[in-house]
Amino acid sequence: MLKCPIKQTLDIFHQKLINSLNGYPITLSEYQKTIILSEIGLANILDLEEKFHCKLIVNEAQRTLHALVSFTRLNTIKAEITARV
Repeated sequence: MLKCPIKQTLDIFHQKLINSLNGYPITLSEYQKTIILSEIGLANILDLEEKFHCKLIVNEAQRTLHALVSFTRLNTIKAEITARV
């Protein structure tokens, strides 16, 4: 089935809107996830939120971490998280 260009544009815009509301996923290894989900790791996340003026969303059920931040600052936050772990 062919998609019209308007539908494709709307799909791209919709995906960008969902990403901006849900945040960008931060990929972590299982070891890093275990450290992040501990009490000390959660305290470090609060420090990172204050430092970068962003919101880090931890989902303990799915063991994921998302960042509500502009895409340009995402790489610096990822580097900082991996450096702290």
